[in-house]
Amino acid sequence: MTEPLVLPFKDGLRELPDKPHQLRDINRALIISDTHFRFHDKRAIEVALNHGKKIKCDTIIMLGDMVDFYGVSFHDKNPEYSIIQKERDIFVEFLKFIREKFQGVRIIFLQGNHEFRLDRYHWRHSALAGIPELECYNFLKLIEHGVEYFKNGTVLKLGGLHLIHGNELGMKGGINIAQTMLLRAMDSVLFGNFHKRQVRDKTSISRSEYVVHAIGCLCSLHPQYFPENDWQLGFADVEIDGKKFLVNNHRILQSDYSIV
Repeated sequence: MTEPLVLPFKDGLRELPDKPHQLRDINRALIISDTHFRFHDKRAIEVALNHGKKIKCDTIIMLGDMVDFYGVSFHDKNPEYSIIQKERDIFVEFLKFIREKFQGVRIIFLQGNHEFRLDRYHWRHSALAGIPELECYNFLKLIEHGVEYFKNGTVLKLGGLHLIHGNELGMKGGINIAQTMLLRAMDSVLFGNFHKRQVRDKTSISRSEYVVHAIGCLCSLHPQYFPENDWQLGFADVEIDGKKFLVNNHRILQSDYSIV
């Protein structure tokens, strides 16, 4: 019998988990995304949270881009908006509010590409790297408020539904983002990032059934860099029964903030 070969050096680096992280013990989750504090829409956030209270959600999942991190982006910046501490202070106030109004509710935070801007800033300014207080989860006081934190690129799984922020598969937007996501992920996915509400269903030749949901945003719909767009306000709630799931993908009309 041939003796197996064993390499003399250690295993390679693993930056992210190899498999999706299965979220357990969740029956009804409120999912919000893309508040982009300080560019948030206060009334839209109130509508989403009031719905969460109404359905008695046991978990709130923040699906990324909750904070804009405008001041550390690569883009040209209006210096009036560049103070990150103001964004952080509003987000922390938001966390305190949720903890007060949703006592006992589990809170999960998935880092979006905008929060990842802080990591990239540290990489460009290596003197700041490794300072615990400047790590995203500490800077946003997530641990202090009992929030479960997952790095951008981690795939979460709720029943049989995959949750991602939306930037992970290299998509650049387009007209039908749900269709593009379905073709790339080849599974059931719920995601944010693109500020659009869309749904796409598919049945494979082997009779496997998939559904992809893009949920809307909770930020201003008319930023100066992109004043006319096809964005929608919105959020989702998900009911879980084993591997089965039911997604209620809600749109908030900007005309009167009603849910449709």
